[in-house]
Amino acid sequence: MNLRYVRRSALALTALAAIAACDAESTLSVENTNNPDVERAFATADGIQAIISNGVSQMLGAVNPCCGLMPAAMVMSFESYGSVANFGMNLRATIPRAPIDNNRGNATQAENHRDFLQQSLRGRTVANAVAALDRFTKGGGSLGNEGLTLRARSFGFFSIAIANGQMALMYDSVAVARPALESTEVPPLQGYKDAMGVALAQLDSAIASL
Repeated sequence: MNLRYVRRSALALTALAAIAACDAESTLSVENTNNPDVERAFATADGIQAIISNGVSQMLGAVNPCCGLMPAAMVMSFESYGSVANFGMNLRATIPRAPIDNNRGNATQAENHRDFLQQSLRGRTVANAVAALDRFTKGGGSLGNEGLTLRARSFGFFSIAIANGQMALMYDSVAVARPALESTEVPPLQGYKDAMGVALAQLDSAIASL
């Protein structure tokens, strides 16, 4: 019994000594590349291209016809009909049209907020990617050749225009996404007419980039 106790004590002391021998400088440091890293994503050709190439699908996903404003918009334009409360279809189907209540806690608060949030977020991400592409090419980088670089820039502006244009169609004011914004800058809200003008100009930029 005493011998077993001595052995356990020796093992415990050995373990404590091993732990004490470890310090911050001697421990193995491995970078976890699976963690989201915005700076790294915008610093490589593959990272920039991956973000821009998914731009249009991201914008279409932001206006998914089953979870946001689209069902209500289709009802209002007589392209669909619903008497149920799903996505506010019953509210938007009434004739004459009922006023849209945008107070906190209104019946369609989740749908109204979702599309604005998703379009703003995704449009801003692609705008940051286009800005990163411009910095990358100015520093001598390339996506492979000039044609691929120009195509990516064009596709990026096209995707940003979709985001800004969709919001200008649905909301009275928009936090317009532009590549010229700093990554942490919060743009002021602009009226929907001005926002649509920016979206149309971004479509022109998409054409001019080709």
